[in-house]
Parts: sequence; structure tokens; C-alpha cells
Amino acid sequence: MIKGLHFFAGYNTLISVSADSGFYAVNAELEKPIRRSDTILQTRRELLPWPDDATFKILSLDGGGIKGIFPAGILTYLEEQCLGGQPIGGYFDLITGTSTGGIIALGLGAGMTARSLLDLYVNEGRHVFPPQQRAGGPLPWLRNLFRNRYDRAALDELLRQTLGAKTLRESRYRLLIPATEGKHGDPAVYKTPHHPGYFLDGDKPMAEVAAATSAAPTYLKPMVQDGYILLDGGIWANNPTMMGLVEALTCFTVQRENIAILSIGCGQDDFRIDRKQAAGAGQYQWRKIIEVAMHYQSLTAVNQAGLLIGRDKVTRLDRPAGAERVDLDDWTKARRLLPEEASAVAEQYADRIAGTFFTQTAAPFTPLA
Repeated sequence: MIKGLHFFAGYNTLISVSADSGFYAVNAELEKPIRRSDTILQTRRELLPWPDDATFKILSLDGGGIKGIFPAGILTYLEEQCLGGQPIGGYFDLITGTSTGGIIALGLGAGMTARSLLDLYVNEGRHVFPPQQRAGGPLPWLRNLFRNRYDRAALDELLRQTLGAKTLRESRYRLLIPATEGKHGDPAVYKTPHHPGYFLDGDKPMAEVAAATSAAPTYLKPMVQDGYILLDGGIWANNPTMMGLVEALTCFTVQRENIAILSIGCGQDDFRIDRKQAAGAGQYQWRKIIEVAMHYQSLTAVNQAGLLIGRDKVTRLDRPAGAERVDLDDWTKARRLLPEEASAVAEQYADRIAGTFFTQTAAPFTPLA
């Protein structure tokens, strides 16, 4: 049991932790939500034991909207061609995913196969990003200047149908899902209770977590949950590779040299500044700066992880260089291009991935809080 005072469930609820009694005494003042960051432990977290000779395996899944077809396609190939249909999530000690990657991670945690997730994107993605609504023309373009491009009701309903009432506590695997809390200006990281100190989100429905991590500004309106205003985790952690690595190092006694990461992207276009931007252009020329920021955040996450554990311990898969651009809401093009690309990339790296990640299954996840 972790000693001290903590806030619980995102509210002004003071928790007194007794080391002797072994339970939480709750002084509830359920008035209004507090900053999630106020729940952060101010000292180093008590590390849980990890076998000295066991590799800690992390699966990290980027955000990217409907381009989630690509990581779902890679996981499907690996699950069917390398694992004989066994659930791929069972070979990882931690799965972290942001936005569309968070939806895939939660789907795996809920017991879905990679194939069922791929089929969900390919067959149902058109309801979330209707192709006719994406079509050009002056009126839609003007409307999108002042309103979200899509109605999030379709996504919310799909998440409820897919994930049901399952909570993070019921996940088959340890999960870490970044979002953004806009009311107080905080990062928000949802975690399964895989550490005794993680009492905050265990009873949170997976569907609500998926809705929060994927609330991409301009595309979908923010989610309001428990008094918080939640936005897409891709704002600050579109590639959650470093999030997963930090989680492993701060939760368990695992040594850095015993960590292996499989990080899968959704396709990032290389950034090259053009002549107008170099001349000091304005908002119109820099209107896609968020995509540039996400690109550099992803590069940095992979590079930092490589510096900490060795670049050979980080397997990064992404769309081929020079691949045709696919926008995160272009269901038509994503469905046409990405499944085949995913299979080709997965086939290329299959032997390396199998030798690193599939030699044995991970220990089962048991809720600890």
C-alpha cells in the first residue's frame, strides 16, 4: 500500500491511506473535478518486482484517424501468419495507444482479434468519416472553419457497440491511453490498475476512454466526462512509445536492457519547409502545422527510446517512404491502399518481430487496485 494522501476519481475527494489498516478511508467532498495532475504521486513510485531474465515487451500504436487501418492490418498479418490466430495482445506486457491507436489497444484489451478490428475500420469507418461529407466545395469548406467536420455520435455509438460496458479493470492486458484534459490544461493518461497506486481509472468504461483519446480537434467535438473536457491524446503524444517506456521503468524493476518495443505508425509525411513558409508566411501557409508537430513528436519519441534502451530494441514500423498521402479522414483511400501496404510491411519484418516478441506469452494481467 502506498502511504500518504491522494485524490480519488478526479474529484475533490481526499483519500487517507493507512499503512496499518490496509484500506482507504475516504473523506468525500464531491463538489467539482480537480486537476488530474493533482493526483500525481510526489515521490518515486514503489517498483513492482520483475524477473531479472524476462523481457518486458511493449506494443505502441500511433494516432492517425482512419489510417488506423495500417496498424490494424499489421497486427492482423502477425496474428494470423506468425501466431496461428492466437491473440497478439497476449505477447505484450504493456500496450499503449493514442487516438486511433488507443481504440485498437482498447479493442485488444477487450478481447477482440486484430482481424475483427481491421474489419471494423474497413467496413464501418465510412460511418465515422462519411466520404460524401468529406467532398470538397465552398460551402463545406466554409462551414468547417467554424464547426467540427464530423458528428461524433457515429463514433460514440460504434465504440459502445464494440467495447460494450467493459471497464479498464476488465482488460486482458495492461493498457496506457493518452488523452488531453482541456478544462485545466493537463495531459490525461488513462491506465489499467496494473500498479497498486492506480486507483483512478479502473472502473472507467473502455468506450469512454476510447472516445476521449480520439476526440481530434476540428474533426470531432471534445468529450465531456466527469466534468472534464477531453481532447485527442495526439495533441501531445501521438506516438506514445516513450510513454510506454517510462511506464515500464517507473512501475517495475525491469532493467533497460531487458525492454523491447514494437512501435507502429499510421504514416507520417516528411516535412520540408517550402519557399513561402521560409519567407515568413502566415496562418494559411502554416495551417497544417499540427501535422508537422505530430511528425516531429513521433521522431523524437522513437529516438529518445532508442537512446535509453538501444535503437536495436525499438522496432518501428510505418508506411513506406514516398507512399501516397492519405488524410486521417479519407476512408475511401485508406481502405484502398493501407491493407496491402500493411501486409507487405508486416511480411518484411515478421521474422524479426517473431524472434523478439513471440517466443513466449506475457504473464497475465491482474488488477492491483
